[in-house]
Amino acid sequence: MSAFSRFRSGLAGLSLANLVLSAGVFSGGAFLAATPAAACSSRSYVGTICTVAFDYCPKGTLAADGSLQTVSQENQGLYTLIGTTYGGDATRKEFNLPNLQARSIVGVGEDKATGAIVTQGQKFGQISYTLTEKQVPLVTHTHMATFTADTTKTWPLNIPANAGTLGVSGSLIAKKIGGTVVPDTGYFLGQGGIGTMAAPIYVASSTQADTASLGGLTVGLTGTQGNGAITANIPAVAGTVTVGNAAATAREPVRIQPPSLGLKYCIVVTGDFPQRP
Repeated sequence: MSAFSRFRSGLAGLSLANLVLSAGVFSGGAFLAATPAAACSSRSYVGTICTVAFDYCPKGTLAADGSLQTVSQENQGLYTLIGTTYGGDATRKEFNLPNLQARSIVGVGEDKATGAIVTQGQKFGQISYTLTEKQVPLVTHTHMATFTADTTKTWPLNIPANAGTLGVSGSLIAKKIGGTVVPDTGYFLGQGGIGTMAAPIYVASSTQADTASLGGLTVGLTGTQGNGAITANIPAVAGTVTVGNAAATAREPVRIQPPSLGLKYCIVVTGDFPQRP
């Protein structure tokens, strides 16, 4: 197999999307030589962002690190395209490169679903975020509370009538022994003799005679006292309770950075100038 045949066989194994064709000479004759296309190359458009897996940017590109550049012959094309979109001072002929350090790229435009709008060169987002009390449910905690009473309202209080169960009990005590002939204040009744010597000491209530207050009578109340219906208005224990915020904030920020891989972002300075369609 000739060298050209071997070259043609190798060329057939490459996709057209990965080839850049350039004119060349092989064995004294003209032919088309194939070279793999690369994002970071002199054939890239000026202003193209490319990514490499090594730690430096190839010749003709600069690191997309936000550094300040002075307009020169080498970067005039890039300045014409991006101007001071990413920072700088046009009056001093200075401009900043895009800064993609620890950042990811998001397409510009409006998301119809969420209404989010991203403009060219806009910086947004953060790696971590501290939640507020409005974004998380409250856990067991202590709050200061203030109660404000409403004294303009009253509650009716109705107590129905109650007959009660009061009663009177009494007992008259006599001493089982002979006493004196003449009774006196505080004396108990005594035994009026025995047998034929018994004295008739009991007298009908209608009998007219002098009286004496005797002792020995005990009188007491039993049961519970009744009452009539009672209606009253008492101040209402009503109002509002105002609870203040706890004097504490979230202790730890929540990391919202998705899984990522750090690579080197470069921006093409030397290359083809892109023409507007």
